[in-house]
Amino acid sequence: MEATVFTGWVYDYLQPHAAGLKVAHPLMLRAIAAAKKKNDRIDAGKICDCLRCDFLPECYMASTVIRERRRTLRYRNLLVRQMVQMKNKISVLLMEAGVNYNKQRLHKAGYFRELLATNPDIDEGLCSLLRVCRETVVRLQRTETAPARIDLMTRVISSRIRTEAPRCRAGVSSPTTPKPAFRDSRNLAQDR
Repeated sequence: MEATVFTGWVYDYLQPHAAGLKVAHPLMLRAIAAAKKKNDRIDAGKICDCLRCDFLPECYMASTVIRERRRTLRYRNLLVRQMVQMKNKISVLLMEAGVNYNKQRLHKAGYFRELLATNPDIDEGLCSLLRVCRETVVRLQRTETAPARIDLMTRVISSRIRTEAPRCRAGVSSPTTPKPAFRDSRNLAQDR
C-alpha cells in the first residue's frame, strides 16, 4: 500500500486480516513517479514488483495511539497559530488607529474591556472589530484547552479502571477470589 492521507485507518482496518502489511514511502517510489503512463493498475503492478524483489521503500507506521496524539497536537498547534494571529491583529488595529496601550496587559480581559471603554481614540467601527477579534481569541483559548482536558479525563478514568478491584455479584466468585477451604452445601451447589 502506498502512503496517503488516509493510510492510517486503512492500515488499522487491514492489520488484523493480513499476514504482513507494508506501507510504501511515496517519495522514494521513483520508479512509479518517473513512469510516462500512470494509473492504479500499473502502479499496483510496480509496487508488487518492488515488493517481490525486496526493493519496496517502507515508511514507518506509528501506532494508533501515537497517530491520534499527533492529530490532537497538530490541531492544537493550528488553534495556537490562529490565536496568535488574532492577538497580532488586535495589536495592529490599535497601532493603525494610534491608540496607546500596555503590551503586557493587552490580552487580559479586564484591561481590554477598560481600554475599549475609556480610550477616546477608539471609534465605534474599530471597537466592534476589536470585540470580534477578542471573542475569537477567547473562543480559540477554550477550544485549545479542550483536548488537554479530554486527554486528562481519559487518563484519570483509565487509571481508575485499572486500579479498582473487579466487582462480583453476591454468591459468584471471581477468578481471583480464593475458594473456601471448608465445603458446605452452598459451596457444592456453586461448583456444579
